[in-house]
Formats: sequence, C-alpha cells, structure tokens
Amino acid sequence: MPSYFSRLFGAKTAARVPEAKASRTASMVAMHGPSRARWTPRTNEALTREGYERNAIVYRAVRMIAEAAASVPWVAYDGDSEVADHPLLKTLSAPGGNQTAETLLEQLYTNLMLFGDAYLEAVTLDGIVR
Repeated sequence: MPSYFSRLFGAKTAARVPEAKASRTASMVAMHGPSRARWTPRTNEALTREGYERNAIVYRAVRMIAEAAASVPWVAYDGDSEVADHPLLKTLSAPGGNQTAETLLEQLYTNLMLFGDAYLEAVTLDGIVR
C-alpha cells in the first residue's frame, strides 16, 4: 500500500483496471433535455383545481372531514342553560331554498379547510335573520 507522501507527491502506482459491469439495460439510455419547474399559480382557484379536484385522496379526505363535521348537531346556550328554540338554530336547520343544513355546513367546512377561512352572511328581512 502506498504511503501518504507517495500518494501526495505523485509516486507511480499500479494502473487500475476499470470494472466491467454486465447489464441488460446498458444499451438503453433515457434522454431528456433540461426543463424548468412548472409551479402552480398561487391563486385559490388554481391551487384548489390542482390539489383538491385532481387529487382523489385529498378530495376524499376533505369530504370525509366536512361530512363528519356537518353531522355534529348544533346547540345554543344562554349562559349555562340550553335554548332549544333559538332563532339561529331555526335558520341553520332550513338555510334557504333547496339547501339543507348538512350541505350548507359541508360547504362551509370545505372552504375552511381549502382556503383557511369561511363566511356566512346573516341577511335580515323585517328584523329577522333569514
């Protein structure tokens, strides 16, 4: 074995024989040119399309969480006592049109998970929230 100084100052060593590898794929070469990264635009629509609509696993996970959260019953309290006939509970049970409370809350929770925020607007007609 050559010493450290002989390797450092160029003493001649025996020439190495290159290793010969046997491979069935040696003749196959994958060629592609350099390309740039394609980033999804940072808009809610584009991120939702790429991450939620086109990914079945994410879509199903978000749907399962939203459906489970929407199935939890709402309860209203006035201080420590439960209020069974609160106007908010009546409004949530029949939000309007053909929409049910479950579909409204599923949409609310889905927006909350996808965008980080969700809003409901209270509209009053004749002083009553509709």
